[in-house]
Amino acid sequence: MGLGRVKTVYQNLHLQFPNAQIITITGTNGKGSTARALEQLALSLGKSTGVYASPHLIDYKERVRVNGEQVIEAEHCAAFSRVNKLRADTALTFFEFGTLAALQLISEHAPDVVILEVGLGGATDAVNVVDAHLAIITSIGLDHQEWLGDSRESVAEHKSGICRKNGLAVIGEPTPPTNLRKILDDLSVDSRWAGDDFSISRREGVIEYQGTHSIKVDCDATYPGNIASAITAAELLHWPLENTDWLTVFKDKGLPGRFQSIHDKPLIIVDVAHNPQATQLLRNRIAKLKFKQLHLVVGMLEDKDLAGTLQTFTEIPAAWYLASLHCTRGASAEVLESALSDNRPSKRYENVESAFQAALQAAETEDCVLVFGSFATVAEVLQVQDLLTIT
Repeated sequence: MGLGRVKTVYQNLHLQFPNAQIITITGTNGKGSTARALEQLALSLGKSTGVYASPHLIDYKERVRVNGEQVIEAEHCAAFSRVNKLRADTALTFFEFGTLAALQLISEHAPDVVILEVGLGGATDAVNVVDAHLAIITSIGLDHQEWLGDSRESVAEHKSGICRKNGLAVIGEPTPPTNLRKILDDLSVDSRWAGDDFSISRREGVIEYQGTHSIKVDCDATYPGNIASAITAAELLHWPLENTDWLTVFKDKGLPGRFQSIHDKPLIIVDVAHNPQATQLLRNRIAKLKFKQLHLVVGMLEDKDLAGTLQTFTEIPAAWYLASLHCTRGASAEVLESALSDNRPSKRYENVESAFQAALQAAETEDCVLVFGSFATVAEVLQVQDLLTIT
């Protein structure tokens, strides 16, 4: 971990973002949906955008969007070639290489707004090589503890590293660790805090935002707190929001793999939730749905909080289909089974496809099949869904 390698190559690239407002986003959860909300809001105002997000689900090109669309493969290849040439003998990790290539791509399109998702933590993440005008911290939970520490205070210290002295920040975490306020105060950051400076509530299917503006937003399928952080960021950046059509701006708001419904009867939902904070949010959303029986298809990485992540769903009746993930750091079905502390009835499967197929065969029309635990798990289901038989 560190910025030394990336800074060296970044300086060699001589990248420019003329007249662009740059926003970096970090958080244990919610980075992708916050970035998407900002992108849609900017586009609705006639601003051009460049977005870097990670990881991808199916296609690497998902990682870079210009004006809401993926960049073609040839441009990605050209950007990678330039990074490879100018890195000389500097070794780069996969993520560092990809981040620099994404920055190269975005700079070529010279957008009005640049939105960059942090990969891990903040201070030493490759994205932090860029000085942003505004930083967003969406949430603070325990994940990647081997890198970020085993306390929320330690996580907050890492994530606050994307903030700049005298810069702007939006804190979407409703219960931030106490040290975060002191860190931002010491940097003289002009910050806005969820609950103190802006709030959001849901009434009759409409989201009501209260900040500098009072706004009603139709965003039922998106986590409201991330919409609130995006609007607050736009206010801080002085975007002209007065004539925005708030009931339509976030209509196309879904991101693949984020509470994504891929079938109706039975209801099939895929979600990349992979830590306790994310599965608690997921459980809350599932609890609002009507179904007869819940079928849980799970595959996870072995370095995650397996017991904590799965515990959320042991409180409700469900059939468990535990899948081995055959990827780097993938956990076996046996390891997942041992993490189910109350020994809930479950079955083990060699891979995600067989677990998913078993759940579909068992599910009745009025049931719900929920796939979660990892980007890799969701990606496998999205790739095979059209090949499987749904009874």
